Amino acid sequence: FYSAAYKLFEVAVVLPHSFMLVLFPTLVEEYHSDRSQFKDRFKKALVIYSLIGGGIALALWVFSHGIITLMYGDKFLPSISVLDILSGVILLFFINFLLSNILIISGRERINTWNLVGATVLNVILNLALIPLYGAIGAAWATLFCEVGLIALLSLQVQKLFK
Repeated sequence: FYSAAYKLFEVAVVLPHSFMLVLFPTLVEEYHSDRSQFKDRFKKALVIYSLIGGGIALALWVFSHGIITLMYGDKFLPSISVLDILSGVILLFFINFLLSNILIISGRERINTWNLVGATVLNVILNLALIPLYGAIGAAWATLFCEVGLIALLSLQVQKLFK
């Protein structure tokens, strides 16, 4: 049941990658030439990423029952709860992806890598603890908790960058 919901999640998280392909060169140039413009563009990107990610998350959450039954049928009704949880992850993923790229642009790849390694380790630990007890729902919660932790770490690092 996790796989059915996760496939929909994967489709949604392609978008921030596509946006960053266009935005990245401009951000790199502005980081090195005009920090004020860089900061302004980052703020605008954060609003756009939040609105788009939040809109997709809300749509998947509101229509999760209809989407799952349309795509997979009634046999996959347990996937609805998983998709409801993963829909919240979408907003966090959008923001985390932007924050992560800001660290890369600013030459903080090592910090970014360690943040991602930490989130991955936490995800494995939480999956080992939660999946035996809660199955697919546990895996979805583990993903959500890791994205929350990652957003906290990345936000602190990016906030330091702008001080």
